[in-house]
Parts: sequence; structure tokens; C-alpha cells
Amino acid sequence: MKNSFSNSRGMRAGTGKAAILAVLAAGLALTPLSHAAQDEWTFGIGTGLSSLALDGDVGFATESGGVIEDMDLDNGDTADMFESAFGFTSFANKGPWTIRLGYATLTLEDDNRNFDAEWDRASGELSVEYTLVRGERHSFGVLGGLRYIDHEWEFQDKVTREKLEPDDDYIDGLFGLTHRMPFANNWAWNNRVDYSTGDSEGIVTASTSVSWQPLEHWVFNLSFTYADVELGEAQDNTKPDFYYYDVDESVIGLGFAYTW
Repeated sequence: MKNSFSNSRGMRAGTGKAAILAVLAAGLALTPLSHAAQDEWTFGIGTGLSSLALDGDVGFATESGGVIEDMDLDNGDTADMFESAFGFTSFANKGPWTIRLGYATLTLEDDNRNFDAEWDRASGELSVEYTLVRGERHSFGVLGGLRYIDHEWEFQDKVTREKLEPDDDYIDGLFGLTHRMPFANNWAWNNRVDYSTGDSEGIVTASTSVSWQPLEHWVFNLSFTYADVELGEAQDNTKPDFYYYDVDESVIGLGFAYTW
């Protein structure tokens, strides 16, 4: 298995340019367009479409020892490998407080000449934001919460039928900063940067989005998210449960939400 995987360079790259129809991480940018009065709650729930690119290294244990391979997948590659996805994001806002809950899953599959590969990934977040400064043009806030990540892989050699099934999950504490700037009528520019650590070796995430509310209860947004994700350590490659993921993730998202 080690040789067939190494010769094939892991999950393939450079095979297509279509946009992936997935709900991965589109909800990170979901933000109430206008904050509720101090004694009123507003709520929202949404989903969307995303396009994912991955660039970094992935490692796992084999019978011959730990192996680390390149992962270089552009948006077209992940579109070609897309199998299924599900996700949602939600918020509850009252005065300066905003509570967010989101969850997303994604399955990618690769039918290589030497092996079949499947990758199931899931992520979730529960966070609370407090708006420290709210001006006419700019608002700034701080946030804290929890982030959950789960990776499950399956590789099967087509000749020997040998299987590898590396997997691991992580729970991190996160903290970050937010910025919001309304512009024009029913439009807003939202920004966020956060860092999480705990079970992971550290995750840095930055996102920016433009939100538009053309109707009373409907909000749409276009977003870009970058994450520097490091799970596990490369020097642990002699351990039987070795798993390593050091990848830059880029996501372009188109989201929509119902608010009330």
C-alpha cells in the first residue's frame, strides 16, 4: 500500500475546473445585517455553496511505517472528487451579543489506477461574539468558543485489497476578532480572524464577506475564507496511530440565510 500510494502522489491534482457544489464553511460569514435592540432577539439559519482548494502535506501510518505525501488540489480537483456534502450555520443576536452554531461535512472520492480513496471530513463551531465598539460606520468585536474537526480516510489497494483507514478528531478552544462595516442600503462588509488550539497544533482562520439583504427575512453573502490548519506532528511518524495534516485551505462561498 505504501508504494502504490506514493507512486500515485495521493489524491490527484490538475483534473478539472468546475465549481464544487458543497456547503462547506459557507456559513462562517453569516452575520446579522443589523443588530437587534437591547431587549429583542433576532435569529438566522442558512447554508450555501462552496468551492474548496487544498495545498499542504498529509501523513498517516502504514504497515511499513509512517508516510507523508503532498496534497495539492485546486477548486477543479475537489469538484471532480466531490461525492456529498451537508452543512448549516445559525446565529442568535441580542444587543451586543451574538451566538453562532455551525456544522459541515464533506466527502471526497478518488478512483486512482492503483487504489480507491475516500475522505470524510466534518467540522463544527460554537462561538459567542461581543461587540465592543459600535459606530455609525464600523463595529468591532471579540469572540470565543469551541471548534471541532474530524477526519476519516479509507484507502484500498485494487490489487491486494489491503485497506488503510487513518482517522482522528480534534476539539479546540478559539478566540478572535470581528469587524463589520455597513455600506449602501442593506449591504455590509464583514471580516473575522481567529486562532484555535487544543487538540490541534494550531489553526489560523481569516474570512471576509459581503452581505446583502434585499428582502426582510433573507440575507445573501459572498465570502472568502483562508485557514492554515495543522493537526498532529510530523515527528510522530513512528507511532502506530500516526496522523498528520498540515494544509492551507481556501474556500469561496455563496451563502443564504433566513432571519427572523
